[in-house]
Amino acid sequence: MHQSLPTKIKAFFFHPLFLIFISPLAYILIGTIYAAQLSTVNSLLVIGLYLFILMNQFLEKIIATEFQKENKKIKASLLIIEAINLLIISSLTLSSHLLIGLLLVFYSILIQGQIYFKENDLKWLLISMKAIFKGGILTYISFFIQLFFIPNTIFLWSVPSILLALIIELTDHTIKAKQPESLKKNRLLALSLLIFLYISSIFILSLSFSYFSLLLLISLPTAWNLLSLYRASARTKSFSIKLKQLNLFAIIFLFLFALVISTKTFLQ
Repeated sequence: MHQSLPTKIKAFFFHPLFLIFISPLAYILIGTIYAAQLSTVNSLLVIGLYLFILMNQFLEKIIATEFQKENKKIKASLLIIEAINLLIISSLTLSSHLLIGLLLVFYSILIQGQIYFKENDLKWLLISMKAIFKGGILTYISFFIQLFFIPNTIFLWSVPSILLALIIELTDHTIKAKQPESLKKNRLLALSLLIFLYISSIFILSLSFSYFSLLLLISLPTAWNLLSLYRASARTKSFSIKLKQLNLFAIIFLFLFALVISTKTFLQ
């Protein structure tokens, strides 16, 4: 049966492999692209940081799956990925700075140990810390490993990135909770954060990139899809579809943000 172009595009962007392998790249794009505008980028360091995020993504999934089982056991795949993760951390530390290694270890502990935050009713602390690390720390690291300093510009640009990560983590927690009261309670907060995200992003980027900052508005349809997850009607959607909509919004927004930053080459 012949599929229409929109259907093919949707199938491509919703493909699990696309989301799994592109998501880690999205969070290091801003720092990497800015570093590339100032110096030659060491591609091995970029690949190393990308693989670190990817490995922790796998570890997060494996640990969450095993924790839900009655007979919990350590899988061989968990040990193998953990070993690769430690090897990557060691390599990035030796190639850059001890502080980078400590931050990567802390991020890995946070990702793998988040179940303990949830069990002790520290979900808001977990959401906040994951947002700061994914939106801020990973951006700073992606720049620092290339040029060994962090400019004020990166701190400014990381504000929208942290806000985005906060929205993603909040929504992820809400849809996993599967509680009607959580949907109602967090709906207004998510909407407020989204409005602030677009206003702050366009304002911050317009200071350096003028009208190019409006490219971020292309992501509005995916933002609307994210908000739809807070509706009661969203209960009929499968859990995997909800996560795909959530991840797709983050990917598209960050890629558009990186695209705006890339226009600096044409503005010079």
